[in-house]
Amino acid sequence: MGEELIALHAQSSTFRLLKGSRQREIIDLFGGSELSKELTKYQKLFKEYRSVIAEIEKILSLNQARESEIKRINEFLQHFNKVKPVFNEVKNLRERADQLENVDSFTSGLQEANLFLGEDESSALVQISKAKRSIEGIPANSKEIDDLKIEISQIQILVNELTRSISSQLDSLESNPQELEKINLRRSELSALFRKFAVDQYEDPAAELISRADADNKLLQQLQDGDGAVAELEKKKVEISADLGKSAKKLTQLRKVVAEKLGVESSNEIKALAMPNAKLIIEISPTSSELSVLFEGELLPCAPFGSDDATFLLVPHPGAPALPIQKGASGGELSRVMLAIELVLAQAGSVPTYLFDEVDAGVGGKAAVEVGRRLALLARHAQVLVVTHLPQVAAWADHHFAILKSSSESVTSSDIKLLTSGERVSEIARMMTGLSDSSSAQEHAGELLDLVKMEKGRAPVR
Repeated sequence: MGEELIALHAQSSTFRLLKGSRQREIIDLFGGSELSKELTKYQKLFKEYRSVIAEIEKILSLNQARESEIKRINEFLQHFNKVKPVFNEVKNLRERADQLENVDSFTSGLQEANLFLGEDESSALVQISKAKRSIEGIPANSKEIDDLKIEISQIQILVNELTRSISSQLDSLESNPQELEKINLRRSELSALFRKFAVDQYEDPAAELISRADADNKLLQQLQDGDGAVAELEKKKVEISADLGKSAKKLTQLRKVVAEKLGVESSNEIKALAMPNAKLIIEISPTSSELSVLFEGELLPCAPFGSDDATFLLVPHPGAPALPIQKGASGGELSRVMLAIELVLAQAGSVPTYLFDEVDAGVGGKAAVEVGRRLALLARHAQVLVVTHLPQVAAWADHHFAILKSSSESVTSSDIKLLTSGERVSEIARMMTGLSDSSSAQEHAGELLDLVKMEKGRAPVR
């Protein structure tokens, strides 16, 4: 539920952005339902394709030792079919053997219980009948007495049913040494089979052997069929590869469209974050993979996520080469690129709350003001929580909380406080200079807050 309600963006997100896999995930996330459905379809086909290849390789490797493998399977199935174990048979046989071995003690106990319940003059049933007559003889007519009459009648019925059940159990108990001998022989036969095939340590050894027999029957059929099984699987492989190639191609086309849109929107955000001439280019290129399929004369590499790798390239200013962001961006630029992408993703998403934890690291001055401005714009259609040390960012908040820490000899505790407008000026001044009481710092803090207030009053609501 939490993932649907809160999106967390921390400083570590910047480092994850440097990984190609994360860059591709961002494109897929921005692509929405259409891309997501195609990716799910592709991954299902990829799983089937890889499974068929593994099955073909298994049969081909076994074919090299086909005769010995057929001999092994036949020997196992011969022993298995001779005994034919069934699910939970060991447990059921053990319980029946215990019952037959203890028939005398069972009989004695049940007879004694029956005597106490109903067959003796002092039995429970006799005493309950006497109590029932006594209650029914009470002349008073009240709800309490009527309830007692109903309850004791129910007790009498229950005890009668219990005595009948015990009598039925007694009738079914009989000493049967022939059945016990037969059960013990079967248990011995099963035990020998389980030891032979090393499954006696399993909770239900019979279930394990049944599973092996099913698998070996299938494998035996494939081995006896030989090349026919491989040919059938090869045919299936061709059919799946056509669908897989088609899906991979469509996935690439969708990603290219989404990448271009994401690049344009992210570039607009980057420009607004005090990088007016910067541009983000997202490049989709073929991935490297051991698996590939031939589709429309083109060999497409196939990985679990598709045929594509993604690379985020930054052009910091006109004339500069487009370089991967991990090579072409400084720490501050990287933070702003990451924030720009996060803002685009947030505006495209439906999560109601966003939490940014020091995503403005490495940013200062005018760029910090712009970071605050962009976060405030995002807060116009979602709840935005920001953890920051920058006064230029904090000034844009609708509500400002301060984290307070106090220590005693043995305990350190933290608290959170919503600041009033006066306290906020002092806190912004402290964030600027480290001196909350400085009149000049407070003057600068008030000026910053007034500027932000005026800007927010003019900003259109998205």
